[in-house]
Amino acid sequence: MAARPLAPLVGSPSAILDANVLIAPFLRDVMLSLADAGLYRAHWTDEITSEWTRNALAKWPGATAVKLRRTVEVMRTHFPDACVHSYERHLPRVDRVDAKDRHVAAAALEVVGRVPAGSVTVIVTANLKDFPEPALADVGVVAADPDSFVLALLSFAPEVGVPALERHRTRLKHPPLTPVNYLDLLLRSGLVGTARALADGVHPNDDARDPADHDASTSAAQDRECDSTTGGAQAD
Repeated sequence: MAARPLAPLVGSPSAILDANVLIAPFLRDVMLSLADAGLYRAHWTDEITSEWTRNALAKWPGATAVKLRRTVEVMRTHFPDACVHSYERHLPRVDRVDAKDRHVAAAALEVVGRVPAGSVTVIVTANLKDFPEPALADVGVVAADPDSFVLALLSFAPEVGVPALERHRTRLKHPPLTPVNYLDLLLRSGLVGTARALADGVHPNDDARDPADHDASTSAAQDRECDSTTGGAQAD
């Protein structure tokens, strides 16, 4: 995954979470756990939701329409202000963004108009090439890969972010994850810098295995439909 580091944050940002971020159960849960802790304001659109749920049905063997509807409902209930509407009017202003992703950039532009002056609005995406920096700079938006975004949040407020991720780890029960299991999942999810930043907090006696040892339990945890951000409510 390409990286696009963020400048140091000076306040709580807003973020549009792209479909390629929301489709992966563990990564989605990490991102929403940090939003739940108040580190940033998470946003998406109905179009983004339709895209990631449609692709999840095709990609994830355990995904069903019922499970995905339940997940979406949990997200809507827990983040009632997250869904962005009335962004289509901004489409002409983001015509330098890849055509299939202009709706994401337009939604980010709608968010820009709602947030306090000086607050950054970020598109969090695994597909940076479709969001050229000059095109976004013209409209006051930045794009970042998930790892760079999480690292920026942890650097901005480690006293909030690190406990939020620890709470997320302890909520995952099928199977339970040791700290090293959790670091392994971060690595497998592309959050390599985040895993490294957290590694010093893992006591070697917690788990003797190397984080790169991808055992069956961690693989199973990555593939499950987990939504623990709402105080432990599981969407599966």
